Amino acid sequence: MYNILLLLITLTLPDIKHYKDKIYYIQPEKSEKIAGNFYIIFKTGITPDKAFLLQNGYLLTYKNGEINEYTPSGKLLYSNKLHFDAGIIVPSDFGKFVIIGKPDRKNKTYDILKLDMESGNIEKIITLDKKHFPGTYAPIERAKKIMEEDPSFRDDYFGLVYQQGNFSGGKIVNNNLYLWFLPEIGLYFGGIYKISLKTGKLSVIADNVGKVCGITRKGISYIILKDKDATEMEKAIHIKGINKERKFPFPYLTFNTVFANGTGATINQKTLYVFRTPSISPLNKIIINGEDVQLLKISPSGNRIFVKYRNKNKNILSLLDIREGKLEQIMETSRGDFANLHCTYDAEAFIFTLNDTLYTGYLNDLYEPFISISLPDTVFNDTVKVKVKAEDVAFVSSGTKLFFNNNKIKPDTVLTLILEEGDNFFVFKATDRANNLRNLRKHVFYIPEDQ
Repeated sequence: MYNILLLLITLTLPDIKHYKDKIYYIQPEKSEKIAGNFYIIFKTGITPDKAFLLQNGYLLTYKNGEINEYTPSGKLLYSNKLHFDAGIIVPSDFGKFVIIGKPDRKNKTYDILKLDMESGNIEKIITLDKKHFPGTYAPIERAKKIMEEDPSFRDDYFGLVYQQGNFSGGKIVNNNLYLWFLPEIGLYFGGIYKISLKTGKLSVIADNVGKVCGITRKGISYIILKDKDATEMEKAIHIKGINKERKFPFPYLTFNTVFANGTGATINQKTLYVFRTPSISPLNKIIINGEDVQLLKISPSGNRIFVKYRNKNKNILSLLDIREGKLEQIMETSRGDFANLHCTYDAEAFIFTLNDTLYTGYLNDLYEPFISISLPDTVFNDTVKVKVKAEDVAFVSSGTKLFFNNNKIKPDTVLTLILEEGDNFFVFKATDRANNLRNLRKHVFYIPEDQ
């Protein structure tokens, strides 16, 4: 159905280098280095319209109907040419596949497609009907009343939505695709859809949305419009998880808000407030000396927040690390604007575009590796087998090492633990290339079967 061009290039292992402190980096080919006090940035030769940073450091770009995937060193891995303009692009975490939205405005439908980056094959996940076209599902009360009184308005209303409506963001989580559209003043609320990538089943998460603030594996966070005509926002963050929805009030909340892993930030006037649920008291309160302040991204860890603003006719990109509590400038420019900012889990790597050119950057890796282990609290045998896994989500400074009771073991291994009657304590440690240390102490209580 679609003519796809596939280009595969043999990969070599990335050349990971150490800059300073806990900053590790991979320099893209033919790039210009910009060294800062707490970061290192590279101006690449890539010029995309849209760009994404994947969790493994790979880069996905879109321009003129072409979707390209690059290694962290800038080598082109895959190139797929589409013969239509993508309405929305949502890459998987590691770039194996990409979800593409294809609006059919004439027929009032919207195809959700899945592109396999290696093979170039495209399959259809679902076709959204005219009732679920972005914007049509959530008309405001005033529009509903006018449509009832004047049927001709109905054609004008939906005609406008079908010609202009589109999704504004998306994310793949646990084999589900989340897509959302923002509200249009005087027409419709924003909405959030969840689509199973296995079955194609669509669920509506919310149809009164004012702003989507972030999404992680723990849930999607958003602000609702609490009146029937989509004019008044609720001063609270809603978090929709797998089994429940929670609501956390914050008095300074505005639509200029980002949220992840229990931490949020909002701009009210020129003040940047950082808050941690469920408290309504701000963790940090920072006055920004600038205009047009905008929160661009919060890292999935909730620790780092990227901010842009204008000061003396210059656009400024800055970073707030809530562990340090201060806003630090990364770059300023009198030409162009910062866009397409994406980051890894704790933002030890990030990207952005400026004047249509892609920049890649690296920060201190301050996050410990993860240790996953499934161990029962109580057992009735004197031995227990347990699988232990250690991994570091920071691709550029991983090299994870795992220790059991101070003895080095493989990062993915199965242990047989010998137990004594009563309490048993075991200590697991994991380190990464940046010497971040994770300690995990586990307890097992052994009851002999003859007791």
